[in-house]
Amino acid sequence: MTAGEDIHYPLTHLTEPGDPPDFSDPMALFNTMGDYLSPTWWINQVLNDTIGLNPMEYVNQLVVGDWKGFARCGTMWAQLAESSENIGDNIKNGLRWLAAEWQGNAGDAATHYFDYAEKALQSHADVFRVLHDQYVEMARDVWLCSKTLADIIKAIMDAAIVAGLAVLAAATFSWTGIGAGISWSVAAWECSQIVKLWAEASAAISTTQTAITGFVGIFTSPDEVSLREITPTPMPAVSYDHPGVSQGPRQPRKRGEL
Repeated sequence: MTAGEDIHYPLTHLTEPGDPPDFSDPMALFNTMGDYLSPTWWINQVLNDTIGLNPMEYVNQLVVGDWKGFARCGTMWAQLAESSENIGDNIKNGLRWLAAEWQGNAGDAATHYFDYAEKALQSHADVFRVLHDQYVEMARDVWLCSKTLADIIKAIMDAAIVAGLAVLAAATFSWTGIGAGISWSVAAWECSQIVKLWAEASAAISTTQTAITGFVGIFTSPDEVSLREITPTPMPAVSYDHPGVSQGPRQPRKRGEL
């Protein structure tokens, strides 16, 4: 095998990232429910008397954000992992030729340098994959929570409409006695369902908030294990200096310099 027989092309992975599989924009779930943002006064009254807020407005404030862009960031980490791994594989394949063709101290030094660089690139690829998994998992958690909340909110608003109509019917037909009693019973039942549904929504919100806190903690925690997962082996501090090429004195890389 020669150095050119097994070449990978890292730039093929550096394209515009797309949405990860099994993900949809959470905000799209609520954009189709705009009518619930401005319910009639009597539906608002039912909501205020049961859960004390408009659930659509409340959840919209929690979910707002560019979650689609966040999910695509996860895809980007995967692409960077593939690109870094390709570069590392190219170096590794080149080393097979280098070690066989270049003997002596200079050859050993070059082999050591590029072997370290290849391992550092593979380490970066591993970290990028960890970041991909974390970002995509977080985006999917938010999407799944949003889907659950959208279903619950629709059920709450439907129950509020029925309860509101029942209250109006009770007031309208209060003179009949029996009709009013039935209407108040229906309203009470629907109100109890609203409270139950909102408890389910609150549990889903709490679970997602805990997940978000955990996600942030990965990057802010002083925990050694967490930091090790997202801290790659550093690249060589200086560029390779071929002994056959006259160069000026080597200078350490500046922070962020490739």
